[in-house]
Amino acid sequence: MKNLTDTISSFEFFQGLPQYALEILSGCAQRQDWPVHSYLAEEGSRADYFYAVEDGRLSIELHRPGLGRHVIQTLGRGQVAGWSWLFPPHLWTFDIRALSPVRVLAFQGDCLLKLCSEHPEVGYIMMRRLAHVIAKRLQATRLQLLDIYGSTVPARVADEKSLAP
Repeated sequence: MKNLTDTISSFEFFQGLPQYALEILSGCAQRQDWPVHSYLAEEGSRADYFYAVEDGRLSIELHRPGLGRHVIQTLGRGQVAGWSWLFPPHLWTFDIRALSPVRVLAFQGDCLLKLCSEHPEVGYIMMRRLAHVIAKRLQATRLQLLDIYGSTVPARVADEKSLAP
């Protein structure tokens, strides 16, 4: 098994970061194994971690009473989940469930914030990459909401109407 620094550097999300940042990140991370159907995060609970999937599959889910559980996005090896630790009130906005036995690198959010604060050049790269993750999650959520609630108006027409003065 690779050491944490080598494993972290193998993730696309962390590629190109300076060696010192990877070493600091390894101090923020721990390997965790989760059995199938377990929840790594539940909506409304405290968000302290950022996850990088080392092996297995996760689903990002939205649950609404009366509407059931909806998969927003599925993630596999090399992908990342969790940005709720970044913003107050630091509560998960979605559930994260293991679709198979999963091994993740779990990074402490406080440790990541300290790294980003003390090394702004690393923080800038990390925030840009997290913004990309957030944008992809918003796009996936939008598509799932259209599936849940349906729409008789094509999205492009609805978007144009919302921009009209």
